[in-house]
Amino acid sequence: DEGEVSHPVNVEQVNSEDDEVTPFFHSESQTLYYSSKGFASIGGFDVFTSVKEGDDWVDPVAMGYPVNTSFNEVSFFLTEDEKKGMFASNRRNAQPYESGSDYCCYDIYNYKKLTLDIEIFVYNAKTREPLPGATVSIDKIIPGLTPEMLTEITNPDGNEFFYSPELGFEYLIT
Repeated sequence: DEGEVSHPVNVEQVNSEDDEVTPFFHSESQTLYYSSKGFASIGGFDVFTSVKEGDDWVDPVAMGYPVNTSFNEVSFFLTEDEKKGMFASNRRNAQPYESGSDYCCYDIYNYKKLTLDIEIFVYNAKTREPLPGATVSIDKIIPGLTPEMLTEITNPDGNEFFYSPELGFEYLIT
């Protein structure tokens, strides 16, 4: 309130033995986005995330391709609704520093989060009649682990359900 800040404290849970740069904290999701040369980097600086849980931080996770490449990705930014982002990279096809030079500088890239919206309809298998009031369970399948139940939805007025799963996983709908 008085414009003063506390003494800086190292956030050990998100730091590696290599360099970490350009942190961005997304308040809505309580997620820290930053670039690191450590952990399981594809090469150069890659963008990592770590979610804040109370006073602790979840182990860092790489954003993966297509955000991360074998070049440097830094200065990640995400919109409040988490649907669009921007970052800087010196990846291939960046603007050359000089004509004919293979030295590239950083360019700014943007992206949109791809989403999938599914509709689920529940019918009686024998009569093919709609089943209003049915309950649908959606589990995320993670290889080698027990399926993780994400939601259980009941529609008392109909047999139609909507869900937007995270891309890149398999799901079991019951």
